[in-house]
Amino acid sequence: MKKTYEDLGLVNSESLVNEIKKENKRQLSKFGFKNVSAFQWMSYLTEEIGELAQAINDYKSKKDTNAKKIVTEAIHSATLALKIAEMFEFE
Repeated sequence: MKKTYEDLGLVNSESLVNEIKKENKRQLSKFGFKNVSAFQWMSYLTEEIGELAQAINDYKSKKDTNAKKIVTEAIHSATLALKIAEMFEFE
């Protein structure tokens, strides 16, 4: 297990964007289109960030040695963060 992690400059960004698009489709399929306020989106995002923090904590404390959970929760968080950005992009 690494102690620190190097910023890779998003060299895998194409792959990550594809994962975000898949996650967006999954969320739409599960929850449908949402018409909610930025505060509600932030609430959803905060929940996901909490799950990401828990996954990192579990990984670092060796309760869960599967780093894939961290990636999954990061993708969930990124998807919601981009939905918030999209709300304000063309204002």
